[in-house]
Amino acid sequence: MSFTIASWNINSLLPRLSVVARLLREEHPEVLCLQKCKAAKGDVPLSVFEDLGYPHSAIRDQGQVNGVAIFSRMPIVETAEADIAGQGEARYLFARLANGIGIHNMYVPAGGSIPDASNDPGFGKKKAFLADARDRFRADRPTNAILVGDLNIAPDQDDVYDHALLKNQVTHSPDESDMLAAVREAGDWVDVLRKVQPTGAMYSWWSYRWWNAKVPVGHKNDKGRRIDHIWASPDLVVRLQSAWVDRTARDWKGTSDHAPVFASFDI
Repeated sequence: MSFTIASWNINSLLPRLSVVARLLREEHPEVLCLQKCKAAKGDVPLSVFEDLGYPHSAIRDQGQVNGVAIFSRMPIVETAEADIAGQGEARYLFARLANGIGIHNMYVPAGGSIPDASNDPGFGKKKAFLADARDRFRADRPTNAILVGDLNIAPDQDDVYDHALLKNQVTHSPDESDMLAAVREAGDWVDVLRKVQPTGAMYSWWSYRWWNAKVPVGHKNDKGRRIDHIWASPDLVVRLQSAWVDRTARDWKGTSDHAPVFASFDI
């Protein structure tokens, strides 16, 4: 049986509810994870998701700031929240599905404007978040699990449109790439997008002013970054069927500046 999970930084759920509904109607993933929902839990119209075949949900909100959510076709039998690095923000949500798979939905802080914690508190906040996530996965190594989310780091040269230009900027600095690798290694996670496509341009975020659907993938004017990720524990990676970025959804009217990312497994 094929099991597909989708992850999308929706950049405000309520004004983009129609594009979320379109994605679910067209792609039919078993699970959809959202980040940056920016909606109070009571304001999320669950009936819309129920009508689309997603009667099960878990939502962690912070009013109209941050926020993560999981919508599922199958029952959710367990949920857990964690205040990563004690920052008091709704950036992490766990759900275990009836089929036993654990879903970690994570939204890493953006990291300020310069990759220097001594001069930018935002970058220090990002480092603290990643360090705590690393320690948590090291202490409790995931099995039968998938981690998804906007991790706000494009770690490799092929994950950005211009490595030389961006190597000392936030999201692509060596410090961030090393921190993200430490989180991944602590949980023995496998980056499934790069498992499917080890090399070559792959992006999931484009500024609204840069996006141009007519520009080919990897062209010098395809000014994207791969900051949205799907990781899997080793016991699930052996069941991986495919993983991809849905660039077409990035071109929909009124959509997010992120494209959704997908992975399918033989469960």
